[in-house]
Amino acid sequence: VWEQENWGTFSLNHWALAWDFDKTTGAPTVFVGPANIQERVTVDGNTFSGPFSLTQYAPDGTTVLGGVKGVVNATRVTVN
Repeated sequence: VWEQENWGTFSLNHWALAWDFDKTTGAPTVFVGPANIQERVTVDGNTFSGPFSLTQYAPDGTTVLGGVKGVVNATRVTVN
C-alpha cells in the first residue's frame, strides 16, 4: 500500500514472501517467511529516493529473523 504524505513524498508498505533458492537450478526450495519493506520516498522528475527498512520474519509471521536499513535510489526507465 502507499500513501501520499505531501507533494512528491510517499510512504510505502510492502509485504513479500521470501524463499531460499537452490543454487544449481534457481528453484525455490525453502519458505523463509514473510518480509516487510517500508519506504518513504520523494519523487523528483524521473528519479526518487529515500530511506527504507526491511524486516524478515520466520514462517510464523511474528519471530524476527533479521533486518536491514538503507537508502533506495531509482531512475525511471523508459520503453525506448
